[in-house]
Amino acid sequence: MDNNELFKRLRYALQIDDPTAMRILKLGGLKSTIEQVSAWRLNDDEADFKGCPNEVISAFLAGYIVERRGVQEGKPVPPPSKSYIENNTVLKMMKIALAMRSEDLEEIMTAGGASLTGSEVSALLRKPGSRNYRQCGDQVLRQFINGVGQSQRDNEPSAIWAEALKKKS
Repeated sequence: MDNNELFKRLRYALQIDDPTAMRILKLGGLKSTIEQVSAWRLNDDEADFKGCPNEVISAFLAGYIVERRGVQEGKPVPPPSKSYIENNTVLKMMKIALAMRSEDLEEIMTAGGASLTGSEVSALLRKPGSRNYRQCGDQVLRQFINGVGQSQRDNEPSAIWAEALKKKS
């Protein structure tokens, strides 16, 4: 999956707008402008489209972990990596950010349309070179992101819905 598609899918699933994406990228160690963030989520046939560099994905994932879990005591946020981030790494970082256990990951995958067993999910989380390591394909990552989006919509009302609930009370 290319970086623009991944960035766009993650933002949609997590319901993250442009200003929030800028804040998350800053937490991950990358400064960006609203124009850049907007251009990275466009389709490649649109006029203002810009290719999303590897360091954007790296900073976004690291920043999202900081946003959700806070900074680890005594450990600075690592600088954004310029190398390609594997699907397995995206899966692991999202698991950390969302504080999921392996069982939660399996449920999310099922909600997204994947049919993986617990041992297959565990194989995706192992280190490369491990005996039972399994490469995470694009389709599995898409299903995971779809499942995250589904669970976010089911469990957390959007800001508009939350405002409506406050006014109703």
